[in-house]
Formats: sequence, C-alpha cells, structure tokens
Amino acid sequence: MIKEFNNFLTNNVCNMLIGLLESSDKKERFRDTIVLNYRNNRILKRLYNLFNINLLLTPADMQIVKWPTGSFMNEHYDTGDQYGVLIYLNDNFEGGETIIDKKKIKPKKGCGVLFTNGKLLHSVCKIKKGTRYVLPVWYK
Repeated sequence: MIKEFNNFLTNNVCNMLIGLLESSDKKERFRDTIVLNYRNNRILKRLYNLFNINLLLTPADMQIVKWPTGSFMNEHYDTGDQYGVLIYLNDNFEGGETIIDKKKIKPKKGCGVLFTNGKLLHSVCKIKKGTRYVLPVWYK
C-alpha cells in the first residue's frame, strides 16, 4: 500500500520544524543524516484521522531528519515495522526522491506518503544539491 497526501503541513509548520532541528543541541548523527527525536501529538492525531488506521495511534518512532548534499539510502525493508509515513518539510533541493516499490515520489513541501514499509522496498535517491528535510514516523 502506498498513499500519497497533499498539503498536510503548512509552510510555517514545516519551517518551524526545520528550525527546531537546526537550533537543537539534542540532534544526533545517523549514517550521513542528522536526526532529532521528536513527537507531536497533533500531527499524529491528524495522521490517524486522515488514514483511520488504529496502529497510527501509537508510533514506534518520530523524528525530524536532515539529509545533506550527497546523502542517500539504499533500497531496504524496515523489518518489524508495519507502516511508515514521510512528510516532506522542504522541496528546494535537487535529487532526494523517495522510491517505494519502484514508484518515484518527488518531495513536495508539506506533503507526504504513507506506505507499508515492512513489505515494500524503498530507498532515497542521492541529494544532488541542497538539503532535504523530512519528518518520518514509523509504526510497529
């Protein structure tokens, strides 16, 4: 299952989340990305209302992630997870498309995608120029 959704977050909320990551002293490096563990119950409730999937009430993890130029993720499954949600916080970069089950999804600020990440192969294309910011949520 792959479900794309538009205009989920406003420009102001996207910019606020990027600023939160950039100003935080609690961010960590993971592979070639910068990660801030983050939880926002209003966003989680909106996801639940949009998709009406009980699992969306209790995410395993939620983060704000910065992907600098040159970063990417090879094709993989997230074993143990049932659903993944990616909400794109910006789109002013080159590359960085998400590929899910051979479908290429071009990031659009404030929009996102829900998918069965434990069942569908997915990857992130190399960021060619600029920085990609995304808000991922995983559900076990």
